[in-house]
Amino acid sequence: MTVVKQEETVLDLKIPANIMDLQANQQPENAPIKETKVIPMNKDNYFYCRRCNINIKGCKEYYDHLRSEHHIKPNISRVRHVDIQPDIDDPNFYCRSCEKSHPDKPIYYTHLKRIHHMLLQPFKTKKSKALPDPNNPDFYCTVCKKGFVKSTFKRHLFLTHKMNLYDIKK
Repeated sequence: MTVVKQEETVLDLKIPANIMDLQANQQPENAPIKETKVIPMNKDNYFYCRRCNINIKGCKEYYDHLRSEHHIKPNISRVRHVDIQPDIDDPNFYCRSCEKSHPDKPIYYTHLKRIHHMLLQPFKTKKSKALPDPNNPDFYCTVCKKGFVKSTFKRHLFLTHKMNLYDIKK
């Protein structure tokens, strides 16, 4: 029989003893909100520690910082090569640190933010000036390359392409 030892977790939290203590520690509603300074990114620094408000050069250095300064053990089980920094400009959306491909740029960026904790500037999608045919009998949007049923096609044209619904045949 295997015995599993369960360790007790002790949190260093100060819990108010009563409602008076709770109210005494609250800030007034009109108290100024502390603003955090945004550090401009440069091409080589994508790892950002919010607690210290600093950019860190590489993935391995970032994880080392979390361990040594904040006693946080990052979950890097998916990262196969911690010493290799992902290439944010990879044309195939391939993460060389994880040895994993992604279908498109938004999903790749989400991966880089969530798994590698990278600070990335939002990318802009190219907006086409072409408009789909609102009277397409198949309810197919040629711009987005997606098919719809009649009701959702009209809604899509209005919301996505800002097309006037009166231009669409009923």
